[in-house]
Amino acid sequence: MHRRHDEYFLLLNGQAAVGLHDLREGSPTFGRSQMILLDGAQPTALTFPPGIVHGWYFSSEALHLQAVSEPYASYHHDDNWGCRYDDPELELQWPATPLRLSERAQSFGSLRALKAALAASAALA
Repeated sequence: MHRRHDEYFLLLNGQAAVGLHDLREGSPTFGRSQMILLDGAQPTALTFPPGIVHGWYFSSEALHLQAVSEPYASYHHDDNWGCRYDDPELELQWPATPLRLSERAQSFGSLRALKAALAASAALA
């Protein structure tokens, strides 16, 4: 999840599941989740604004393009927030359990912990 930039995701080949969860207070979809299944045979671009928790699962070898709406010089890891992909509060039905997770993804806590960290960070700002 990011606070400062939009994100763009395009699957060029292979298959992917993209899980989304809305943390934007005041949004008509606040607190809701959605799973979008993509197939590179029918390229579809997804864009999502700041405040959307997002993750992807590739069920096969795949190639994707990912971009953000923030200049490279101001893109920093302080705006990379996350939670466990399998947190029950997300209510996301992933197609399978990942065989590999990045170290960073393995370190994520619960959605509840993410919300608490975001609230604490906003209070300091």
